[in-house]
Amino acid sequence: MDTKQRLACALAMALAAWAATAVAREGTTDGAPVRPTALSHHLSAVDDAVPSAPAGVSGSTGYLFVAGSAFTSRDSSNAVSYAGAGCVVSTSNYVVTDLQLPDGANVLGIRSYYYNNGQPGSVAATLTSYDGAGGFTDHVIGNSTMNTGYADEYFGAVTPPVIDNASLSYALLGKTVANTQFCGIRVFFQYP
Repeated sequence: MDTKQRLACALAMALAAWAATAVAREGTTDGAPVRPTALSHHLSAVDDAVPSAPAGVSGSTGYLFVAGSAFTSRDSSNAVSYAGAGCVVSTSNYVVTDLQLPDGANVLGIRSYYYNNGQPGSVAATLTSYDGAGGFTDHVIGNSTMNTGYADEYFGAVTPPVIDNASLSYALLGKTVANTQFCGIRVFFQYP
């Protein structure tokens, strides 16, 4: 082995040792600290409809959070403006995004996030499925009680829909009124 090869080997071993130490210290490969607890808006009495287990294990629960800024207008004439902090404003129609969950998952409910500067009205959040032949089903429809400031509200599914990716597509919808901002929806689901 010549000098260049020995130097390359030593450098590779040093890099591998450093990476292993960094992963052990941080708990992830991207350097981001591991969250020791659930999101701060998790309400154990409300959001835990079933006992949890490690994510991805059959019967365990999971979350998918989609920020308001990921939603687009459902109507081409509807202007959507970015309000900051992942929130959007759209007063004339709904904003929408697709929902991608594992086939067979049960959607237990959705949590709507919004901002209200103290005005009356409500922010709507909906989970809808479409059959591709003109039919649709609203599985969860929630209208906020309009707490002031940044707030969130949970809306449980009366009959939890089972994700059927072969036959249906799924969408999340949100709608604001004057002086409110739509900041996103977090989906609470159970793995198949």
